[in-house]
Amino acid sequence: MEHPEAARNIKALKEKVIIPDFRHPNIIRLAPVALYNNFEEVCEVVQSLKEITDNREYQKYDLIQDDVT
Repeated sequence: MEHPEAARNIKALKEKVIIPDFRHPNIIRLAPVALYNNFEEVCEVVQSLKEITDNREYQKYDLIQDDVT
């Protein structure tokens, strides 16, 4: 997913114990694995990301991309 606030969205996801990956310049990479993740978990991640972006929860995080991986 590409989002102009990807770096800060990732920080918000990590606070919800969801571990995404960041790709420059503004890509959020999520990689569910069929052996480890079930459908409900994938839906929870999608819902969490929707809430973060809709409610602009990412705005409470500083934009320091050095600490985003």
